Amino acid sequence: MSRGVFAALLAFLVLSSSPAAAESSKTGWDDVDFPVWAKDIRRAEIITLGSLPFVTLWTTLGYSIFEYGEFRNPLNKSSDSFTVEDQKKIIAVSAGACVALGIFDLLVTKASRSVRGRRVREGGAVTVRPGSGDGGARPDEGREYLMEGVCEDAVF
Repeated sequence: MSRGVFAALLAFLVLSSSPAAAESSKTGWDDVDFPVWAKDIRRAEIITLGSLPFVTLWTTLGYSIFEYGEFRNPLNKSSDSFTVEDQKKIIAVSAGACVALGIFDLLVTKASRSVRGRRVREGGAVTVRPGSGDGGARPDEGREYLMEGVCEDAVF
């Protein structure tokens, strides 16, 4: 029975990951289709979950030095490793720090977007300096450029 279930599951996984199935299941989602708030929440989520291993490592180091005065290896299975209560404290502090880091990034992103939006509304955000003055034509490349110059402090 277990071999039959395993074979059916394996066949399903192999057939569902074929190139023909991948091409027919494209939905056409683009970065433009999502609202700004959803992109901000997604960024905060990625930063929160992505920082968890690193924050946990540093929390473990800090906790072991603060509590025991030495570094205790969390992967060591001996009796002088961390207790279950110590591990719960480390995970709780790490998770809280990661959530705080994600929220902090969300607030900084929203504040910087607000400042850039205010600059655009005031009219001083975009500065275009003229280029070489040859009219934009570059015959060496076979293309014609409509505008040549440098755009400074532009918000797109």
